[in-house]
Amino acid sequence: MINYEISEHLKKQLDNSKHDKYREIQDFLYELLNPQKKIPYHLELQNFLGWIDSPEFMLRQIKGINDFVNKSKSYDQFIFIGMGASAILPELLLKEQWINNEKIIEGFRDNKQSFKPKFYFIDGTQDRDLNDVINNYKKTLIFFVSKSGKSIETKTIMQNLMNIPDISNNFIAITDYGSDLYNFAKSNNFQEIFCNPPYIPGRFSAFTYTGLISAAVSGVNIEKMLKSVIKFKNSIIKTNNHSLINLINYLSKMLDCKIDIVNLLSSNEKDPKLLWVQQMISESLAKNNRYLIPLNSDLKKLKNRHDIVNIFFKNNKYSLAEINNEKLTQSIILNNIENENLGVFIYAIQLIITSLSFIESQKGLEFNPFTQPNVELAKNEYGKHNKLLPSLNEFQLPVSSNINIKNLKYISFLIFTENDNKKNEFDKFQEKISIEKEIIKNIMHKQQIPYFIDFAPAYLHTTGELHKKKIQNVYHILIYTTSEDSEWKVHSDSNGLRNIIDVQLRSEIEIFKKHELNFDIIHIAKLNEYLQNLF
Repeated sequence: MINYEISEHLKKQLDNSKHDKYREIQDFLYELLNPQKKIPYHLELQNFLGWIDSPEFMLRQIKGINDFVNKSKSYDQFIFIGMGASAILPELLLKEQWINNEKIIEGFRDNKQSFKPKFYFIDGTQDRDLNDVINNYKKTLIFFVSKSGKSIETKTIMQNLMNIPDISNNFIAITDYGSDLYNFAKSNNFQEIFCNPPYIPGRFSAFTYTGLISAAVSGVNIEKMLKSVIKFKNSIIKTNNHSLINLINYLSKMLDCKIDIVNLLSSNEKDPKLLWVQQMISESLAKNNRYLIPLNSDLKKLKNRHDIVNIFFKNNKYSLAEINNEKLTQSIILNNIENENLGVFIYAIQLIITSLSFIESQKGLEFNPFTQPNVELAKNEYGKHNKLLPSLNEFQLPVSSNINIKNLKYISFLIFTENDNKKNEFDKFQEKISIEKEIIKNIMHKQQIPYFIDFAPAYLHTTGELHKKKIQNVYHILIYTTSEDSEWKVHSDSNGLRNIIDVQLRSEIEIFKKHELNFDIIHIAKLNEYLQNLF
C-alpha cells in the first residue's frame, strides 16, 4: 500500500480543482493489469509491457537466484557497471543496511586506510580508478549490466578490464538474450550470464535480474518482496477506492493547476530512489504535451514559485506538521517506502508513470513512455562531430546571454568534466566531487532559481531526454575542460572514458543546435566568473 500525506494548502488547491480523472485512471489500470491483455494499449505496446508480470516470472526464478547467492558467499566485493537504470537499479534494491546517510558502511580498509566498499556501482561519473576500489581481484565479482550491450561506456570499461587476468574470470553479465553483451559474455566464458525476461524497458526492469541479483546478494528477502508486489498489484483491481489511484489523480490535478515541477527530496542526498524516479519522469513523460520536470536538489522553498511541489521520500527531518509550520505549502510526503515496502513503492512508481503518460496524452497512445528517442539520438550522433573546443588560454566568456533571469523555468548545468585542483570530499565511497558543484549551489540558492546539476556521461542515459525537449524559459550550461589545460588536470580518465566524454560533448552541442535550445558552453575554470556576470 502507498501511504502519502499532502500539505494543507496543496490539498485544498487540488481538491477544489474540477479536473478529475479518477474513473479514467481506475479503468486504465484495471485494463492494464488485466491478465487478458486485449485492449489497444497492450496490442500497440506489447513489446514494452513485460514488466507488468515480471514479479510473477521472477518468483519462479528464486531457486536459481538463491543458488547463485550461495556461490557468491566466497567473494568479498560486488561491482556493478552499467549506464542509466543498469547502474541505478542494482543500487536501488540493495538492502538498506548497506547504505546509511550516503555511507556504504560495509567494506574494507587497506594498509593505507583507503576504504574499499563491499558494493560499488559505476555509471561513468566516478573518479576512483577500479584498481583503487578493488580489495582482492580474485575475491571480487564484476557485473556488467546492459539491456542491449551497446552502451559504449560499459563496453569501454569491460574491454579495459578484460586485460586483467586475475579478475577476467569473475565476470557476470546481466542482459537480454541474444544481445551484444550476451554474445560477448558467451564467447569470453563469463562465469554467469543472467538473461532478463523479454519486452521490458531498461528503467522498468527492477523486478528482473538487473535489480534482484544485487538485492539477493545483499540479503534482501526477494521472495517476500515479490509476493508483496503481486499482492499490491492484485489489490488495485479489487479495491474501489485505492490510494494509488487517488495519488495519480492528485498528480494529474497538479498538472491542470500548472504545477509541473516536482522537487525530489530525501534525508539521504544520494538516495538512489531520487535518481531512479528522476529518470523515470524525465525519459517517460518528457515527450508528453503535459509533462513533469523532476528536480533533484535541496531547494525546498523558492519565493514566488507556484509551479513547484516538493516530494519527500522517507524524510526523517520533516513531518507533515513541520512542513506546514515551515510554510512548505506545496509538499507531498511518501511514507513507508523502505525495507520490505520498497518493492511496492517501485511497482507503484512504474504504474504512476505509465498512467500519467496515457492520461495526460491528448490522443491516448500519442507517445510511447517506454522509449527515449532523444537518448538514442545522442548515441546515433556519437563520433560524427569533430569541432574542437577552445582550451582555457583560448576561451572567451560570452559577451551577452539570451537568458531572461526573471522568467527562468530552470537552468541545467551539464558537466562534461571534473578538475583536480578544486575538489571537495563527500562521504559516499570516499570519492571527491568538483567544488564547482558548490559554486553552482551557492549561487542558485541565492538567486532562488530551480536547477539541475547533471554529470556526463551518466545524464545522457537519465535526464538527457528531458534536456533535449524545447521548453520555454529553460537554459542549459554545458561545462567542459580540455586535455591541453595543464593547470586543470583531467581526472575523469580513470576508467577509460575521457575521450568518450569529449566526443559526447561535441555531439550534444550539435543536437542542442538542431533542437534550437538556449545554451552556453563554458570552460570550467571560468564558470564562477560566468555565473557572477550572469546574475
